Amino acid sequence: VGAVDAYNGTLQISVGRASDLVLLGEAVMIAPSRPIGALSGEDVGSMAAVEGTIQEVIPFSVGVKYRLDDGSGALTLLLWQDLYQRVPDRDALVVGTRIRVQGEIMEYRGELEIVPQVPIDLVIMGMVEVSPSTVSTVEALSPAPEVAPTATPEVAPSTIPAVALGETSE
Repeated sequence: VGAVDAYNGTLQISVGRASDLVLLGEAVMIAPSRPIGALSGEDVGSMAAVEGTIQEVIPFSVGVKYRLDDGSGALTLLLWQDLYQRVPDRDALVVGTRIRVQGEIMEYRGELEIVPQVPIDLVIMGMVEVSPSTVSTVEALSPAPEVAPTATPEVAPSTIPAVALGETSE
């Protein structure tokens, strides 16, 4: 039981007591399920849920991109590194895995992406047969390792005497 109100322009539910909250035993998809091919630039900024098969895995410096296809179209699933690290079965996110994901539809360089917010936004449905001739794969399936920052080396002051223009150093 709660009241819907706005805080800084964002809708929220305010509850009076902790006992007004009930935890559900399973994930609930809150976004409308859509065929990938039905998504367009008009959907950017909205929430959607899609099901598709991973066709390509593309690790990059701050996360992993997965190319999803459902037969009606394709889009990129973007998992930022912090979310990727919290996905329980992330090792199963390989070419041929069928998944359901909900998230915000975004656009990057003219391509649609779906960006989940929490690990339960991604559900692994199972594996499907994938023809190796039609799928692009990547050797490393995990993003680049995090590198600890190192101190900037100190440079000793120069011992070369300063000379003004037109003078000689004799």
